Amino acid sequence: RGEVVAPPGSFNNELGLPWTVLRADEKTRFLVLEMSARGVGHVGELTKIAPPKIGVVLNVGTAHLGEFGSREAIAVAKGELVEALPSAADGGVAVLNADDRMVAAMASRTKARIVFVGQSEDCDVRATDVVVDDQARASFTLNCSQGSARIRLAVHGEHHVSNALAAAAVALENGLAVADIARVLEGTKAASARRMEVTERADGVTVVNDSYNANPDSMRAALKALVSMARSDRHFGRRSWAVLGEMGELGPESVVEHDAIGRLAVRLDVSKLIVVGTGRTSRAMHQGAVMEGSWGDESVVVPDAAAAIAILEAELEPGDLVLVKASKSVELWTVAEAILAATPSDNTGDANTDGENGDGENGGDSQ
Repeated sequence: RGEVVAPPGSFNNELGLPWTVLRADEKTRFLVLEMSARGVGHVGELTKIAPPKIGVVLNVGTAHLGEFGSREAIAVAKGELVEALPSAADGGVAVLNADDRMVAAMASRTKARIVFVGQSEDCDVRATDVVVDDQARASFTLNCSQGSARIRLAVHGEHHVSNALAAAAVALENGLAVADIARVLEGTKAASARRMEVTERADGVTVVNDSYNANPDSMRAALKALVSMARSDRHFGRRSWAVLGEMGELGPESVVEHDAIGRLAVRLDVSKLIVVGTGRTSRAMHQGAVMEGSWGDESVVVPDAAAAIAILEAELEPGDLVLVKASKSVELWTVAEAILAATPSDNTGDANTDGENGDGENGGDSQ
């Protein structure tokens, strides 16, 4: 407990991080920072500006793969955070996601005390009995040496369980009680718009606006959340739509990664896939779906957001679920906004309108 200074958004580089640090004063007890990198060595430089005492690494994903060249290089860069921590004797603590093999391996790169979080039995802070409701919000039991508590997250997507565990681990290190941690986590909502933002129209059409940004990991998480909602008792029998655009900064792996997302949409049984874009990667996503078994117009590729909106306005039925996701540069949020602003169509079907709205952040590839 005490005065906290934290960045208002993605203030995580050599400009934003010092700006956040300079906001701290003699009353500040906790300084929360995010450290980003465009190459190996960048995180290490940021730790010199503000030497951390507690460091958290959530995952080693595929975001910015084009800049780094490989996940191994990303792991090297992210591991610079734990390398900069003080020793355990001097109070250094590294919170590592044990469910990510490359993150767990960072334990060998630090002299700080290790706190593993995850769902495996040997984790110090562990989630058990994870269930997901009809809005893709996860509930789980938080287990640690200080006790346990049942937690129902307000953010959307099962991937937020690992984020919540990391936050809980940091809170425990700073003396918060398990009951207080559970209360705060249950009240946490997204600080930014267009991150797993779930809104329901009057006719029961539910739009999941996750158009803030995209990488292969967050795209997979969002698709799984969509399908989880579609398979719930409340939405059973309703169609699921995925309106997807390009994922940027993937380098030579871009075509392969887009192809994989198209295939995943089919394997997850997404009812309709609309791929937005005219480039090679957009075609790869659509072709991946076709090769995986998409039939007829179950997967289509359209040139722009306007074409996607036209299809949705013509074909959406009451109760349908629509995911909208792409890299920020695609500006695909215009699709979500148009569908929510549209007058519900006269297409047949019964609306289920007893749900609630909410928002949440997708699991990012950050530290």
